[in-house]
Amino acid sequence: MSVQELDPRRPTQSMISPAGARALLQGLAVVASMLSVQACAKSSENGSDPGASDPKATESGTPPKTSDPAASVASGKPTEGATPSDPPASSGQWYRAVLAAEKLPEIPLFLQLPAQGASGTGKMVNGAQESELDASWSGKDLTIDFPLIHAAINAVVDEKGGLSGSWQVKSRSWGEAMVPFRAAPIDSPAPETRFDEKSLPGKPIDLGVGPTVWRARFPDSGVAKIEMEQVTPGVFNATVLFPTGNVVYLSGNGRGREIRLSALIGVSIYLVVGELDAAGKTLTGKWIAGPNLAWREKFKATRAADFDVKVTVKTAKRDQVISMPQLAAYKGKPLIVEVGGSWCDACKHAAAALRDIYGRYHSRGLEVVSLTYEFTDDTEYNKRQAESFKKTYDLPWEVISVDGSVEKAWEVIPQGIEGIDASGFPITLFVNRDGTIHAVHASFAGPENPKQHRRWLAEYERQAVAIVDGKGAAKK
Repeated sequence: MSVQELDPRRPTQSMISPAGARALLQGLAVVASMLSVQACAKSSENGSDPGASDPKATESGTPPKTSDPAASVASGKPTEGATPSDPPASSGQWYRAVLAAEKLPEIPLFLQLPAQGASGTGKMVNGAQESELDASWSGKDLTIDFPLIHAAINAVVDEKGGLSGSWQVKSRSWGEAMVPFRAAPIDSPAPETRFDEKSLPGKPIDLGVGPTVWRARFPDSGVAKIEMEQVTPGVFNATVLFPTGNVVYLSGNGRGREIRLSALIGVSIYLVVGELDAAGKTLTGKWIAGPNLAWREKFKATRAADFDVKVTVKTAKRDQVISMPQLAAYKGKPLIVEVGGSWCDACKHAAAALRDIYGRYHSRGLEVVSLTYEFTDDTEYNKRQAESFKKTYDLPWEVISVDGSVEKAWEVIPQGIEGIDASGFPITLFVNRDGTIHAVHASFAGPENPKQHRRWLAEYERQAVAIVDGKGAAKK
């Protein structure tokens, strides 16, 4: 997305109301997608996108039932030739797994787990993205733990080596959820079998060489951008960029005229089901996401030239000063403030970038501080999560937990920043020595999308240098 600076010509919008903040933040378990949009401190002179609004809130509920939770899952097969989606060779047993929500297509995943009886690190492969997993066996019982986000996969192995159980979330921030899980062993993950031919029949879709861009209109979330990368005909990786800053990286297949994409990111499950028109220029479908898959929107996307998504996060006025008691010790210093949470998957990508910047510019006065929002009033719990966040991502700077439930969120989020949405976390503020906000950035792109990742690394660097050198100070 284009880089924008503070612009005094942008009309100022009113601050968010308590009711609006609650609607904005409540239930946003569709948090921090792996790839996120840059939001800068100004909007262009065309103004902000009037169609942008918040995703559907997710709700807690009981696990849906499936007719055969132990049913076998189609095996993958070796892929001929290397592609960007090929996982590196490694030890452990591979599985094609599915999350089997009621009345929805299967949501597939590729997992590599320690052999039965062993414990250790596994991995989940989603296109070019890999995530490490903590996996352990106790007899026939398997536990895949995601301790920082309070989620787990619990399963039992059968006589054929298959797994059946459930994906469970017990989040103090976003509630509880449970979705049936099953998996079958495979030799290795084959991207062309993520969605198998039984569930998605037909000839592989060929969109041509190179990425394609789609302008997608959602009734609630506004105008988003879909970047579709065709790995081979029928195999796709996609990045969806929303106006809130929430950007989601998915992987899947297309056959006949239907494209399906999926991901499991943090506490959220994602499924996209779309149908192409005969000309291959329009994709109409459904977006389904959240722990309980309760964020549901229809969309219509048309192929387009590349464009910038109009992000909603911005400062309320020019020369906006950030004033929070947690930041008093950093007065007079160039400061980067990361607003996130332990549940925030994109925060780990931002943390890695900030750790590098901190190492190079701290000697010149740069400070970094992370504010973690668990959206609970439990002070001790919030502090534990902040400590776990700091330890997990090896952060050399202060990590401060901020108390406040969803209902009180509008009171504790940084004031003077409009359009903050928890799905766009982390919100990164680049603050001048005089306390004015030089730039604002929503979420962060991971390395699974190299182009966006490099772009945002360069942007973080540029903004950090500006506040360190004093070139970002607002003109009086």
